[in-house]
Amino acid sequence: LAIKTMESCLHSVVGGDGAIYAIRSSLWEPLQRRDINDFVNPLQIVRSGFRGAFDPEARCYEKTAGAFDLEIRRKERIVNRCIRGLFTVKEVMSPRVSFCFAWQVISHKLLRWLIPFFVALAVLGSFLLSLQGSLLFLAIVVSVFVMTVFGFVGHLLSLKKTSLPRILSMPYYFIMVNVYALRGVFKALGGQTEVVWKSARGAASAKQDEWFRQAIGFCFALMFLSVPIVWFFGRY
Repeated sequence: LAIKTMESCLHSVVGGDGAIYAIRSSLWEPLQRRDINDFVNPLQIVRSGFRGAFDPEARCYEKTAGAFDLEIRRKERIVNRCIRGLFTVKEVMSPRVSFCFAWQVISHKLLRWLIPFFVALAVLGSFLLSLQGSLLFLAIVVSVFVMTVFGFVGHLLSLKKTSLPRILSMPYYFIMVNVYALRGVFKALGGQTEVVWKSARGAASAKQDEWFRQAIGFCFALMFLSVPIVWFFGRY
C-alpha cells in the first residue's frame, strides 16, 4: 500500500487490484485471452496518456489462498501471466511514453520478477570472492548456507504437513516463492501461459506436481551438501 501511494503521487500506479479497480469505459481496450486484466488494463491506459490513481479510502475484503502450497502456486501463475502481459504493452517501458513511469514499471515489476536470477548471481559471486579470503563475502556465503539449511528443514516438515515455526517458514517461503516465480518466468519464455484463472481461495489443499516437489527437495539437498564441500577444497 505504501508503494502504491508513492507511485500514485509520483506518476501512476503500476497495475490495479483485481478485486477493486475501476476505469473509464471510454478507455477500455480489448484484451488477448492470455492477458491479466488488472495489470494490462492500467498499462494500456497509461500508454494512452492517462494515469492510474490510488485511493487509500477504497476498501475491499478477500480471502487469502489459505495454504502455503496454494500461495506459491498462485505466485507462479501471476508472474507467468504478468510477464507475458507486460510485453503486449511494452511501450510503457520506453522513456518516450514517460521516463518516470518506465522506471516504475521496470523496477517494480520486471526486475522483481527476475530476483531469482540476481540472487543466484549474487550467491555465486560471493562464493567466488570468499575463496579469495574476503571475510565479508565468507559471511554472506555462510548466511546463505544457514538459510538454505533452515529452508531444507522447512521443506521436509512441510511434506509431513507440520506447522512451521517462523524461523523455518520465512526462509522456506522466500526460497519457494522465488523458485516458483522462476518457474513462471521460464514458462512464459517458453510460450506457455496459464489462460484460465483458477482461484485458490477456499480450497483445502493444492495438488502439486510430485516430480517438481521432489526436484526442489533434491536442489535443497544439493545446495546443503555442495557449499561446504566446495568451499573447503577451495580454501585448502
